[in-house]
Amino acid sequence: MKGTSFTNNKRITILATSTTLISQQSYADTSFDVDVGTLNGKIQVAQSPTRNTHLRLEYNDANYDTNGETNGVDHDLDLELSSAGLLFDWPALNKSFRFT
Repeated sequence: MKGTSFTNNKRITILATSTTLISQQSYADTSFDVDVGTLNGKIQVAQSPTRNTHLRLEYNDANYDTNGETNGVDHDLDLELSSAGLLFDWPALNKSFRFT
């Protein structure tokens, strides 16, 4: 693709989308996932203590930096967001719906 420039976010989005579309469902006891979500990057580890319950530990991270001038006032914004969560999933209705 001559003359086209992809940013890292576009590459990550394309990789995450293609991985999601071609992946198959796995029933492993423990899983590891790297994904792009609301806060940009996400790392997740999941464990199935029983056949119908799942525990997930996840960490999300995002950084945004910008600067400029508005009405003669210079501004510089450095935004750093992160979140962590421990989630419990119970799939109901024949695994077509889940409570978290």
